[in-house]
Amino acid sequence: MVNIVGLSEKEKEDRERLSKLVSLAKGFIPNAEIITMESSHSYFSLKLEEGRIPVFIRSRGQIDIDVDKPDLFNYAINLAEYLEKQGMGTLTVKKTYE
Repeated sequence: MVNIVGLSEKEKEDRERLSKLVSLAKGFIPNAEIITMESSHSYFSLKLEEGRIPVFIRSRGQIDIDVDKPDLFNYAINLAEYLEKQGMGTLTVKKTYE
């Protein structure tokens, strides 16, 4: 494992959690492209043919999955259930479309 110097304990924990989430998500939806932001240890997005599913790690480990298209809603629900079963904590799926 790489030792990163200069990060707070919280940043290290967030980075490890993000890495585990990305790995699990990629295993669950293998055809998804994973998009991460270098500056963020608390966000990644799954890019599918139908669109993107953003995943956010909030404070205290809460994980939110935002869904902005009806075609992605079932993907998000199934992903959340899978991640919960893998011990990633409580997940919330937010429908952001009308």
